[in-house]
Amino acid sequence: MRIGVLPPYVDITGTLLDAQGVAERARMIEAAGLDSLWVSDRLPLPGYPRLDGPDPFAYLALAAYATERIELGTAIHIVSLRNKYDSAQRMFTLQTFAPGRVTIGVGTGSQPREYDSVGVDWEQRFTLLGEGMLAIRQVFAGRQVPELEALFAEKGTDNAYGHWLGGAFGEADPWADEPAWPVKVGAPRFVLGAWYSAAQLRRAATQFDGWMASGGAGAMFGGWVKMRDAVKRYRDLGGGRALMTSVECDLSAPTTALDEAGAFHLRCGAEVATERLLELEEIGFDDVILSITDHRSTVLPGPRQYDFTAEVLEEIRSLLPKDVRRP
Repeated sequence: MRIGVLPPYVDITGTLLDAQGVAERARMIEAAGLDSLWVSDRLPLPGYPRLDGPDPFAYLALAAYATERIELGTAIHIVSLRNKYDSAQRMFTLQTFAPGRVTIGVGTGSQPREYDSVGVDWEQRFTLLGEGMLAIRQVFAGRQVPELEALFAEKGTDNAYGHWLGGAFGEADPWADEPAWPVKVGAPRFVLGAWYSAAQLRRAATQFDGWMASGGAGAMFGGWVKMRDAVKRYRDLGGGRALMTSVECDLSAPTTALDEAGAFHLRCGAEVATERLLELEEIGFDDVILSITDHRSTVLPGPRQYDFTAEVLEEIRSLLPKDVRRP
């Protein structure tokens, strides 16, 4: 099983990390021999500081510069809330910085208030996700979009920026056979972050490079134990890679039993943590993505508000043998 990490946003004192701090944490994750680094995506809504977080693509760009081998990904990017072409641009820019190392987890998110804040209909989230991913894939394939071409023609933008003007003088268009930037860099891997409905599992298995489940919010839908059946159904549909994210990890904490009606976590000693990870691997997961916490910290708790040391990362790495498979 591959082990990834959701990195902190603050240092050990609770001070927000600057660019050097972000790069240093990324280097530490790679130096410890861990497999991947993932950043989640939230809208910074006034009045909800626990949901605040950085732009995942900016964070990952710094991590790309600081590292050479580890996989870099979003867990997840909320396509339904974003302009699809803006999302595509950010994706191919990151892929340029870290070719072959980028995996984009996409999804709808689970917060209706985020949709309300930008005037997007929550009930349309899955339709918007499908439309967004179609457009993003068209960008990476270099295909023209008929709807956009019709719009350009309607507005009379044949000679707008990006069109060759030398044809009137008998000159050949030097860009005629030039591949688009995203075609040159190639598409990243796309995995679908979703719960375990039949429709979502089928979509993940047939339209994406993997499925990303949440271990942290399983209690909302009857507990993490339901993932046993879900991952089996996903495999039966022909699904490939299966990842579990948002798994709290505190190996210094007193061992807390796993509640099958709650979240999957590693708030336990190292030996028990190994047993739990082996169980997760046995039921069919290829990756676990950890949110490192520390019950002894005096820093205000919140999503990824805990720093780590090299020793903590090394202890996590020692829980399982290194998985040598490529993503």
